[in-house]
Amino acid sequence: MKFFSLLTSLIILISSTTWAQDPYNDIAVNFKVVGAKIPNFLLKTQDGQLHNNKDFKKDSYLLLMMFNPMCGHCEIATDSIEAHLDEFKKSRFLLFVYPNHEADMPVFNKTHKIDQYPNLLVGADSFKVTDRLFTYQGLPQINVYNKERKLIKIFNGDIYIDSIKAYLK
Repeated sequence: MKFFSLLTSLIILISSTTWAQDPYNDIAVNFKVVGAKIPNFLLKTQDGQLHNNKDFKKDSYLLLMMFNPMCGHCEIATDSIEAHLDEFKKSRFLLFVYPNHEADMPVFNKTHKIDQYPNLLVGADSFKVTDRLFTYQGLPQINVYNKERKLIKIFNGDIYIDSIKAYLK
């Protein structure tokens, strides 16, 4: 009888944990393939505000840029994005700094006057989602997500604004 009770409890436990899993944060999901849904993330800004993927309206594209604030290519990409932000009014750029570079954010934010741009947000990756998104093909990396929050393109290294605009319909 104890064996049957133990077996029943084990089956219920396994079943409940399987049903409770979030398919978009499951370790087995490959978030680096076109068509993948955006994983849950938590972006912590320099002033301590927390933003997650549900904070952004689904009427705009989301562009997640994973970067190092001290990277030359990342600086050039950021300058280019800032120069063309008026062309991306229906898009939000979220710049993710890996947590060990969080101390570099104040200088980066001041240099690029991030506060001037309402559709540009820089913060530290508090959920370490970059571990599941970064393809290790070069910095910066920009993942473009459509209004349904599905990945439509990944850009790496030298990034050209016209190339990004082609994916924002």
